[in-house]
Amino acid sequence: MDSLDNFPKDLKEKSGGFIIVDKIEEDKVILLGKSNISNNKSAYENFGGRYEKEDICSLHTGVRELIEEFFNLKVPVDIVNLIALGLRTNNLIIKQHELNGMAYLINFEGLNFIFKNIVDYNKNLIKYNINQQFDYLTYISERIITEKANNGLNEIHRIELFKVKDVKDNKVNLRWYTNKIINLMID
Repeated sequence: MDSLDNFPKDLKEKSGGFIIVDKIEEDKVILLGKSNISNNKSAYENFGGRYEKEDICSLHTGVRELIEEFFNLKVPVDIVNLIALGLRTNNLIIKQHELNGMAYLINFEGLNFIFKNIVDYNKNLIKYNINQQFDYLTYISERIITEKANNGLNEIHRIELFKVKDVKDNKVNLRWYTNKIINLMID
């Protein structure tokens, strides 16, 4: 399972990240994180980061980074492998685009798949598991990080839900990369 052969659409030794977009009623929405890193505290960003030596490919990097930034959690590398492979085999990646690494677009179904595979690694997450569905709205309303960023954790102060239209109309302060990749990947 930990072979690059399982990930022919992904980059080796490159960064990876996720954009999470779906519809609520008639509005296309996006989840973004407000940075907790001092030089970016006023900006929102997608979830991703740099390659680390245990990462098999850019998808693996993206999954690990999303879990660290969105859920503020470290999980074993074999769980990251399992999730990356599951995202591929279950066709949960809607779109991907190469730009300084690889960006992956998923919806709430993809986010729920990731959640279901990590919920057992942090007992605090169990309360957001409602009938095998991730209660992301309650989670993001309660998730606020005040500790300093450290070893990949605490990098996102809070997560917010925005209308894609507002993001594309420049009503949200985005980091350069996040703005560029959103405009390339989201209609």
